[in-house]
Amino acid sequence: MPLIVAVVVGLVVVAGLFVSGYATRGGAHNTAGDDTLAAITARAAAVMPFDLNATVHTFTMNDRGGVELVVAKDPADQRNTNLIRDHLRHEATEFGKGNFAASAAIHGADMPGLRKLQAATGRLSVVYEVAPAGARIIYSGNDADVVAAIHEWFGAQTSDHSMPGMGGMGG
Repeated sequence: MPLIVAVVVGLVVVAGLFVSGYATRGGAHNTAGDDTLAAITARAAAVMPFDLNATVHTFTMNDRGGVELVVAKDPADQRNTNLIRDHLRHEATEFGKGNFAASAAIHGADMPGLRKLQAATGRLSVVYEVAPAGARIIYSGNDADVVAAIHEWFGAQTSDHSMPGMGGMGG
């Protein structure tokens, strides 16, 4: 009888984790509050000025770090293209100074890689570039720890961003 009780309790705990999203999201790193898709989307919309439904936002890891790319789905959409470029230019400047407040506002201060990137000033290169119908930010680390932090940070965003506009994210 005690074995049956233990199994039932275990199943209830596991089911609770899945219902809360903890197990399917790789842990509760989001300290910005509610980590449901709707809440993350709402926080992202408050931080990013472009239309999330009219854009595609991707994170691609590479051996030096990675590339964040945001483009308008419609190449003729100048409004979103300009908003993307202004936003990413600003973010690149802030991230280059170690200020990741916008990312923390969406994903929480405890998101993987974030604290390491905040402390990597001088070892993290953040370069803004114009892209067709949008812009990109190229993140590079000059040591393996910074590259790993970029990859952790990209991975956390990939798992959080299965929301409108997050094409190519695998989430």
